[in-house]
Amino acid sequence: LDELKGIAAGACVSFDDVAVVNAMEAVTMDALHLTKCTSMAVSQERTANGDVLLAHNEDWVPDDERDVFIVHAKPDDEPPFLAMTYGALLPNIGLNACGIAQCCDSVYPSDSRIGIPRVIVSRAVLSARTPAEAIRHMLVPHRAAGYNHLLVHDSGEMYNVEVSARRFSVLAGTDGVLVHTNHYLDPQMQAVEVDSDELVATLYDATLCIGCRACQVACKRKNNLPPETDASVLYEAPQDLSGDTWTLIQLYKSGDGSQKSFVKNQCMHCLQPACVSVCPVAALENLETGPVVYHDEKCIGCRYCMAACPFDVPRYQWEKALPLIQKCDYCADLQAAGQPPACVSACPTGALLFGKRKDILKIAQARVAGNKARYVQDVYGEDEVGGTSKLYLAGVEFEKLGFPKLEPAPLPQITAPYMNIVPWQALIVGGAMTAIYYFTHRGEPPKEADHGHTG
Repeated sequence: LDELKGIAAGACVSFDDVAVVNAMEAVTMDALHLTKCTSMAVSQERTANGDVLLAHNEDWVPDDERDVFIVHAKPDDEPPFLAMTYGALLPNIGLNACGIAQCCDSVYPSDSRIGIPRVIVSRAVLSARTPAEAIRHMLVPHRAAGYNHLLVHDSGEMYNVEVSARRFSVLAGTDGVLVHTNHYLDPQMQAVEVDSDELVATLYDATLCIGCRACQVACKRKNNLPPETDASVLYEAPQDLSGDTWTLIQLYKSGDGSQKSFVKNQCMHCLQPACVSVCPVAALENLETGPVVYHDEKCIGCRYCMAACPFDVPRYQWEKALPLIQKCDYCADLQAAGQPPACVSACPTGALLFGKRKDILKIAQARVAGNKARYVQDVYGEDEVGGTSKLYLAGVEFEKLGFPKLEPAPLPQITAPYMNIVPWQALIVGGAMTAIYYFTHRGEPPKEADHGHTG
């Protein structure tokens, strides 16, 4: 705690802010789902110069390279240590004067919980004087999540310690070499590992869309949604998402008519959804394969999800006596039965493509790379706010089509700390909502208040 206070004082920020950053490190890593971190240990018997070797390759966000620091510290009651860290985070990859050294790789257990942040656990390892003491620190009760710790001692002892919130596995380097990446090795640990390969996605290729609205009709039929009509039109032509329209095809046309494109709007099903992180009663749930679903029986109508969503998707049934939040549920029931979403099945041109997210991304990236004249050189949704299950290709800039320009960092890293620390105090959420609104609506012109049926 003293080190966290020191970081806060040195950066001229509050202790609470620094504590939240360290507590949220695991959530941020879950969203990025790094796969290329590599740690390696080699005993003195296997090296040319007879020294123990410990090496680490850091797979990280390039924009954060300027925030890397090397810390040389001499705590009063602990061994001096030399370690690497990022701004505001406690140091953890390093070595101390007692011959203890560790490298950490992010892993992705499904049993994470509220508890002692893994950054604090791994920092404690650098205070150890023996390998046994270091391992005891790694396995502290009530830990929130876990790293893979590659631990070496200058005597040649080497251990690979895989940790989750409730499980652990210790592998000794008996043959003098240990190597680890961002995946569990032990079968019992693999049982709690989140597999990103299970995530699904839908690709919408705007260059193939003819605006027939078959997807829009299929969505209404599947979900028993009533038509939205008025006396001024002969057919249903909603102008925005609403409680009765969960997916919508619209036409973009530039002022001079030189650029045209259809665009499909619906819930983006974020991989790290802000709406889920702010809901105080868990009325919104992020399923393991990607769909973000709504449980109306839990909803209390606070509408925090509407404020948190960077895509302005959830709609409130203002006209109802007992209003609910409404949005696309990604046909989660059809997916559970092994079928694609209704909108995908209805598309006659192949503008919608559904499958494993990793496969859909490869297809999208190949199209962009193979036809630079046809496509904007980006796959929207690949990285925005941690990635989404709805991916987009287009021949017109995405901002012109109404998509916000968003950072890769997932929004729950702003909201979740408040909800986790005191989930029953609604006033805390106000601060989170202010931050969310700032990050997701910067640069937008002010809007008039609208209490119509579109929310």
